[in-house]
Amino acid sequence: SLIRNYGIFAFTSALGVTAVLGGILVTLTYGILVDPGMGFSQTLSSISHLPLWPDSMGDAFGGSFGTIAYLFCVNFLTFPIM
Repeated sequence: SLIRNYGIFAFTSALGVTAVLGGILVTLTYGILVDPGMGFSQTLSSISHLPLWPDSMGDAFGGSFGTIAYLFCVNFLTFPIM
């Protein structure tokens, strides 16, 4: 392998985590303060009517299969395992 020490990727990993957390915070802040739709109370009441659990395990697994597969494959297929 041309890369002898993978420790150099720790910085980019930390930078990526910081960027994702920053994006989540900015999105939540914008959604709550800038464009809450019909108001903050209406937003909270419409969230309370959403189902907490899926109707079946098939619906839950089928809806998240692509995301789970992507996250699994990125971790294990980015660098070849020696």
